[in-house]
Amino acid sequence: MTVVAVIDSETTVPPDQNEPKEVVEVAAVFVDCDTKEVVHQYSSLVKPTKSITARASAIHHITDREVADAPAYDDAMMPILEYSFEYAVAHNAKFDSEVIDLGDIPWICTYKMASRLFPDFDCHSNQCLRYELGLPAPESGLHAHRALYDAQVTAMLFLHILGLTSVDNPLEAMAKISQRPVLLRKCMFGKHAGMRWDEVPKSYLAWILKTGGFDEDVMYTARHYA
Repeated sequence: MTVVAVIDSETTVPPDQNEPKEVVEVAAVFVDCDTKEVVHQYSSLVKPTKSITARASAIHHITDREVADAPAYDDAMMPILEYSFEYAVAHNAKFDSEVIDLGDIPWICTYKMASRLFPDFDCHSNQCLRYELGLPAPESGLHAHRALYDAQVTAMLFLHILGLTSVDNPLEAMAKISQRPVLLRKCMFGKHAGMRWDEVPKSYLAWILKTGGFDEDVMYTARHYA
């Protein structure tokens, strides 16, 4: 049995803010890649050492009051770390791997895999992909941006992608791809938002490269087309 842990976390600060973040909720959906079935799932609120910002609560709707009696991070993570799995999977694994410590477990990023497999999609969030691909809604009774709900969506997306692969050792191949930047198709910000990257003016690409500070996929794409 080859098991992966599909991980999702919610934090004190939104992912797009460049500030230290602490986990306020964590979830794991354990998937048997041989049978393509969920074999176990787990979620827990987590009590951080700092307050949850209003911007973060507006996304996941978790407040300081809700986590006041929640376990600390190490205790909340114990049921995940005690379970045996070979890979961790996340949508935007770069973010989750920065706030969730799984030691030497390799990560697979469904965002990067989907961006390569479905470059013409306008959006590659896990919710956009759920609708684009016709994946069923989770039955957790929660909503988007709660850890278990998002982990369930990502698990369905992972299984869909796994079903499209025909290479030997697909998990190893997906992990290697997940370590590389993605060549983006469309610019999603600034005055050229919505434009194909191969149509973005060279002067704007040069400005991106000179300014820096963008995520690795944007920088990689700008260098490619500059």
